[in-house]
Amino acid sequence: MVAGFIGALDGIGGGFVLVPILTAFGVDIRQAIAIGAVSVVAISTTASPRFLRHHLPNLKATAFLEFFAISGALIGAILTGLVSGRFLTIFCGFMVLISGLALRQTWKHKDRLLPPQNENLLKETMLVGSYYDSADGKTVVYQGKHPLLGALCMVGVGLIAGLLGGGGSIFIVLVAELVIGFPIKVSLSMSNLMMGVIALAGMSVYLERGLINAQLIVPVIMGVVAGAFFGARLLKQLKGQIVRSVFFCVLLLLGIEMVYNGVIHLR
Repeated sequence: MVAGFIGALDGIGGGFVLVPILTAFGVDIRQAIAIGAVSVVAISTTASPRFLRHHLPNLKATAFLEFFAISGALIGAILTGLVSGRFLTIFCGFMVLISGLALRQTWKHKDRLLPPQNENLLKETMLVGSYYDSADGKTVVYQGKHPLLGALCMVGVGLIAGLLGGGGSIFIVLVAELVIGFPIKVSLSMSNLMMGVIALAGMSVYLERGLINAQLIVPVIMGVVAGAFFGARLLKQLKGQIVRSVFFCVLLLLGIEMVYNGVIHLR
């Protein structure tokens, strides 16, 4: 339930909570990663409809970026049994910490909510959009940038997600925020949409290899669905500044956890 709540609220899946818990109870790391991927699909399926009803995700940008992320996820899932994920986990942990600090500076010194020059631009450009923020009581209009660089980054995001069982979903938010420049709520809701499809692509490989434990799937899905339902409801009601603060704290905890787990497994 905690994994589902955090995953829906911060758009990062919940695998970083679930996988360490499963391994601590003796589940094989590859099986834990596979179950983490299934949980990501369940969280995305639960949270995304609520975000769509409130027009939070940018659907055109999501469809464009997701194509590249899925390509990377398939490669990453295939490489799971061939490449050790320990060094990758440590590397990703440091990247999360560095990205978190960079993201905080971006929030402080850069205003990315740029209104378009005309209404036609709002309808025709995939990096331009708007949504009504009920917490602030106003319509937020935004304009992103660097679509090709964002697409290239999404290939790497998919590769990490495939290797870590959805753990790369945190980088979807970071790319949407740091590279493209979307508002935090748009980035989080897009991540929820994308991570489900990315994890589904990788899950097909895990299923073919017999890594998905059917006995563990049922309680995991029951818990993450319940948690994701409440997380999605809360995100809509929170102010952007609070969401940013919560997301930053989760980034720090996730980065420290990834580095710690990687170092422990290297012993």
